[in-house]
Amino acid sequence: MVMINHATREITIKIVYYGPGLCGKTTNLEYIYKSATPEKKGKLLTVATETDRTLFFDFLPMELGTVKGMRLRTQLYTVPGQVFYDATRRIVLRGADGVVFVADSQRAMLDANLESVENLKANLEINNLDPNSIPLVFQYNKRDLPDLAEPEEMNKILNYRNVPFFNAIAVKGAGVNETLRKIIELVIINLHQKDTMLKGAKPAQKVEKIAQVEKQAEKETAPPPKAVEPKPQNIKPKEEEPEVQELEIIPDKEINGTNESEPLPIEEEVDFDEGEKSSEGNSDKSSPSKVDDVYKKISDLQEKLYSLLNEIDEIKQKISELKNSK
Repeated sequence: MVMINHATREITIKIVYYGPGLCGKTTNLEYIYKSATPEKKGKLLTVATETDRTLFFDFLPMELGTVKGMRLRTQLYTVPGQVFYDATRRIVLRGADGVVFVADSQRAMLDANLESVENLKANLEINNLDPNSIPLVFQYNKRDLPDLAEPEEMNKILNYRNVPFFNAIAVKGAGVNETLRKIIELVIINLHQKDTMLKGAKPAQKVEKIAQVEKQAEKETAPPPKAVEPKPQNIKPKEEEPEVQELEIIPDKEINGTNESEPLPIEEEVDFDEGEKSSEGNSDKSSPSKVDDVYKKISDLQEKLYSLLNEIDEIKQKISELKNSK
């Protein structure tokens, strides 16, 4: 969901890189991070296992120019490609403004790509996002490997909306920036179509106009005043005390020491390999049921983590709305 902060004159959009396991989602973000200027990028969080698969997500807040005089902050995420982390993929997709689907161009991966596209559509619907209208770009990665499917064939199988697509070799950076520029362009176009506050006048002027329209609408929709019956002069009507609702405003500093204009401070790297190494001695003796228990615990932990992140985002959004209302 696009967040517009008029106090800081900043627009924040969220783009999610989606696709099957080992298709190149993380490689895309790593190349973008390396090629971006230091002053215009935040910290990159990567969580991976020994197999070099993204376990949770990558988070790359990045500033890219201005839109109607307002700074554009882009947050880039990737989702885990493994099927058993589907709950995590749903949480990361929540509030997405645009999606880049990274497909593996190897012919042997066509079925996995198609399965991931169907999974994307289902998870978008679960998050109340329309898979037929959300800004979407396809990237056909790994074009330097043998036994590849042709782009026309992949489009016919995967590109259900006939949206823009790009051939890419993410490890070399080919097609990476072009894909990013296109999805940002589509998100901004979609934002212009939905948000009239970015059309024509300056944001401050638009706020005044919207306030006038809202007041006029309240007058038009207000019920007609009821006739007041005469009452004896000695009997005073009982005055009802107005209800006062207290709204608790949480200072920005209490949210992990950050405010809405800064990316969440996150660690450079989180390594889950240590726990796996400590259990290597008993790995051969572990039964399948114990392995299932471990995966279940990991899934529970990741859901708690993303629920916490989502709560933080909601609190930050409420603070932003309160500041804008002032």
